[in-house]
Amino acid sequence: MNIITVTGNVGKVELKQIGDTALLSFSVASDRNYQKDRNNKVTDWFNCDMWGKRAEGLAKVLTKGCGIAVTGEMQSNKKDDKTYWQINVANVDIIRWADKDKLEDAGVDFASDVDFDSEKIPF
Repeated sequence: MNIITVTGNVGKVELKQIGDTALLSFSVASDRNYQKDRNNKVTDWFNCDMWGKRAEGLAKVLTKGCGIAVTGEMQSNKKDDKTYWQINVANVDIIRWADKDKLEDAGVDFASDVDFDSEKIPF
């Protein structure tokens, strides 16, 4: 079974339509726990893809700087004789919202975009 969980901060976020299906692509930056020199952090970047209605819902609130935990399947792809790794996302938990200014810059209005009282939260 191939399952990976990554916790970190959201980088780039992009929502696309592939035919009739939504594709949310985003990156997650995760600092390594063990480092010889604590003043020079080592950060790993993970490229993530989520498909469908859940991707559309998540795209409304996922902004650069959010702290998230991503669970999914790790997949390798080859391009130009190099191997790239990405996560096919099964689940995303937001563990820290981005600061208010970043949310406003991204056009997120929690009063109208996110209904926290609803039983039909899209992610």
